[in-house]
Amino acid sequence: MRKNGAWAFHPDILDAANPLLDVRAQSDCTRNRNRFISNREESLIRISIAVSIGFRKFVQASLFCLLLLRASAFEAVTLISPEGEYWSGERILVVVELRTQGSFAGTATFQVPALPGTQVMNVGNPVVGSEQGADGERFVQRHRFSLFSQVDGPLAIPEIPVTFSVNVNNEVEVVREVIPEFVIQMKRPPGIPPGRFVVSSPDYKVSQTWSSQAEAFEVGDVISRTVSQQAANLSGMALPPLPQAAPKGVRVYPPRVDVEDKSARGTLSGSREEEIRYRFEAAGTYLLPSVTLQWWNPKVEKLERRVLEGREIKIKGPLLSAEIKRNWKGWLLGCGLSASLFFGAYSFRFQLWALRPRKQNLPPLNPF
Repeated sequence: MRKNGAWAFHPDILDAANPLLDVRAQSDCTRNRNRFISNREESLIRISIAVSIGFRKFVQASLFCLLLLRASAFEAVTLISPEGEYWSGERILVVVELRTQGSFAGTATFQVPALPGTQVMNVGNPVVGSEQGADGERFVQRHRFSLFSQVDGPLAIPEIPVTFSVNVNNEVEVVREVIPEFVIQMKRPPGIPPGRFVVSSPDYKVSQTWSSQAEAFEVGDVISRTVSQQAANLSGMALPPLPQAAPKGVRVYPPRVDVEDKSARGTLSGSREEEIRYRFEAAGTYLLPSVTLQWWNPKVEKLERRVLEGREIKIKGPLLSAEIKRNWKGWLLGCGLSASLFFGAYSFRFQLWALRPRKQNLPPLNPF
């Protein structure tokens, strides 16, 4: 029906169309509700995914922290440093342990720096073993060092670089680590002045022998004096050399030294055998000096001494024969100078004689 140029619906028609409008509205509401539900489910899914991802990252971070804690507990180099005070010259045992999760390939190398008045020695071969750790089986290589020092007071040991090789998945990898620095407290035994060599051993023995027991010798003869030193818990390199003093007219040859160390089950013993040879170069009576050796016994804390008696030797023969043999170059030079002076004086005299005025027999100027 058209009214005033516009369409108009009858109320009955509008009432009949209302159910259709209600159905459309209900469908729109259902669609919106389903859309809301789907959006909500999608949000919940996203939240759950984010939570799972965050939880997974948290677990990974926890595991990483746990691995860091395990790694911090796993030390590649362990130093068993000595504790307490030590006497000068006494043996100090230092133990270094190397750890790795792969087997060792060869022996480790330690770059020990030079220390004043201190000697560091590697004792025996390294001991290789294994142990169980939180991260599995570990291989351990134990090294022992003997340290002997004449220092009085704190002895500072700087960092020591160490290099060793490890087999990992059939490949050899080089590992470089550093032994941390440490300090050892040293003290000098009472009664020994500073600067004098100190031997510290609980069991020290010394003896001497002579190559001949005769009392008289000839000029040019040689007699040998052999001194043997043995010490427990000490290296032969730490035993002192003998003095080479001799009276005038006696020549001392460089000594023959034999040093030996024995190590068994953690114990160390050293020996030093030194032979001194004396050669008599002139006739007379000579007194070979005595030798006094002293050592500190840390077991009883006592300074002990041992005197090796000298000998009085009589030498027969010409007084200066050995001196002439030794100084033949000087004698030859003196003879040469004397001969040169003699021939020089003779030549000068001959030249003077040749230049003297001579008498000439000339014929007279006026023979008549």
